[in-house]
Amino acid sequence: MPTKIKEEDALKAIKDIKNDIKEIRKEKGIENKTRKVELKKAKHFKRANEIQSRQYEILSKYYDINENTGVICLNLHYDSVIELFDNVKYHSKSSFFSPEIMAYVSDSMEKFPDFYDVELNITIEDYDEYTPKEIIDSFHDNVEITHYRKASSFKNKWIIVALLLSAGVALLTIVGIGSHIQFWSKSKGYAVLQEVVDISGWVFIWQGVTVAFLSPIDNSINTRLIKRNLLRINLIDSNGKVIYKDKTRERLNNWVSENKFLKINKLVMLIISIIIMMLATYELVDDTYEFYEIIRIANLEIQSIAVILVLFVVTILTDILLLFQGFAGISIYSGKNRFVILTGVISFLIFVTEIAEISLAVSLGNTLDFGTISNALISLLFFISYIVYVIYFINRRRKIK
Repeated sequence: MPTKIKEEDALKAIKDIKNDIKEIRKEKGIENKTRKVELKKAKHFKRANEIQSRQYEILSKYYDINENTGVICLNLHYDSVIELFDNVKYHSKSSFFSPEIMAYVSDSMEKFPDFYDVELNITIEDYDEYTPKEIIDSFHDNVEITHYRKASSFKNKWIIVALLLSAGVALLTIVGIGSHIQFWSKSKGYAVLQEVVDISGWVFIWQGVTVAFLSPIDNSINTRLIKRNLLRINLIDSNGKVIYKDKTRERLNNWVSENKFLKINKLVMLIISIIIMMLATYELVDDTYEFYEIIRIANLEIQSIAVILVLFVVTILTDILLLFQGFAGISIYSGKNRFVILTGVISFLIFVTEIAEISLAVSLGNTLDFGTISNALISLLFFISYIVYVIYFINRRRKIK
């Protein structure tokens, strides 16, 4: 006689079977997904290897490549050592390495994949009175001085950006205030002047953005690429014998450079300084207009006018100090440390003023607006960046002493 199965046990068994089926499907799904990922990776690596193989095939037609070591040999040949140097004699004895040859080396290295190192072999028939060390030193000196020059140009670019954006904001603020008081509608001449000022403001801002992000980069000599990929330089005589081997990569990595953390800190100071200059320019124009309107419209007594004038002077001085703070921050970024102490004093006073303004608003039960909070935050970030810079500057001077 068959055993009766309870309804609860049957339902439980069915549920267990369903769960088992779900687990099996889940495992299959994971396996399928894993398999798809593996196939995708294999396809990607295969494609990458095909690209590398094709690059190797093309480059091997024109350059000597050591496949085992991953080194591309760039071979140059000159009849006289004079061809290696710049035409202009900067000193009585030596000249900088020819920028045309350096540009050729840099341009050639642009064609090579990043995973290849480069060995520069220079064959010279006549060394004249130059020693191999003098030739190599001239090469290194020119690469290094070019690197410093490009870094300086990069910093100067951002100073120009700050000035252009500030000028644009000032002009557009004038247009906005003029429209508010209906100054431009007085005559056709004023309307034309409005268009001129408005267009000029946008041109300044657009030019600032163009200089910052769209201006072409001078990569005629890519010093970063040379520093990263140039492994060594070999000087060869007319008999094909290597007479000098230079540990190029080791020397290139010994350049004097700023601490990475300091670079980031100065970049933060630069961005904040540009924002401060734009805000200060706007505040300066806007505050001047507001005080002018108060005196023009309100029927005030002489004592009240005197008080307003005092407040006006204090407010304008604060705006000027804020503008100076932004300019000083950009000056510090550029490496011109002319106002370090004064910048610190002004930054501290502005930060304390912002905190006092927030404390007063909170004590009176007023709601803090976005402008007040953002100004305080900007002042805090600038002051922190300034303190970090000063600490580094003091430590560096101690090391020099």
